[in-house]
Amino acid sequence: VAVLGDGSQRTSVRYLDLSGGSDAWVRGARFSGALSIHYQREVEVSHASIGGNHGDAGLSIKYARGRLSDSVFMGNRVAQVDLHYFDGVVRRNRLTGAVPSGSGLHATGSRLVATGNEFSGFMGSGVGVGESSEALLAANTFRDNALALAVTDLSTAYVHADNVFGANELDVSASMQKSHFGGGTVVLAGNSGPAGISVETDGVSSVVHVAAAAIERLRPSEIPPAGVVASLSELSVAPRR
Repeated sequence: VAVLGDGSQRTSVRYLDLSGGSDAWVRGARFSGALSIHYQREVEVSHASIGGNHGDAGLSIKYARGRLSDSVFMGNRVAQVDLHYFDGVVRRNRLTGAVPSGSGLHATGSRLVATGNEFSGFMGSGVGVGESSEALLAANTFRDNALALAVTDLSTAYVHADNVFGANELDVSASMQKSHFGGGTVVLAGNSGPAGISVETDGVSSVVHVAAAAIERLRPSEIPPAGVVASLSELSVAPRR
């Protein structure tokens, strides 16, 4: 299923059950997800079940803003959800790996609030925040992943202490993957961040700390898609300690 707009349209997908799909080229445009939505003013995907697809992603959204909520993504070949230049909210979804490799949610050049999601069973990363993305993560659960959260290439992830990390080989990694970018930054909010998490960085990446209140006053579970960029901008100037 592919939707190609010019940036002025609104697309809403609800209660879709999709499996067995793949990627395709259509009129010179590559649609890498079984469900691909490109160039939209507003996108909403909710109460969907997308699994067992054979393209690069179960769901691919590019150049849009919007909301992804209350959906299940399982066993898609590479990534469950791939977001390119997407500003919005990812809320109350369940993403599960059921293939030898692959990742859960992958963001490129995006601004995200992710809250109340479950990421489990990935041999890649549960969440990948890359290529100058910003993400605020609150009240998510990461279990049984090779790597729960990867932050790369001039991206920043704000990780609140109410995220739950359990039985991951590594909880958080910050690194440079592409030399023309730079390292990643992980901001742990609330004392030392979530208790007992494991964090690795390379020589060009960093981990910093802010007070929990820096995130809590934004009420991340209630941020509308249109407010994501402003909220993340406010966090970026929060005092660090």
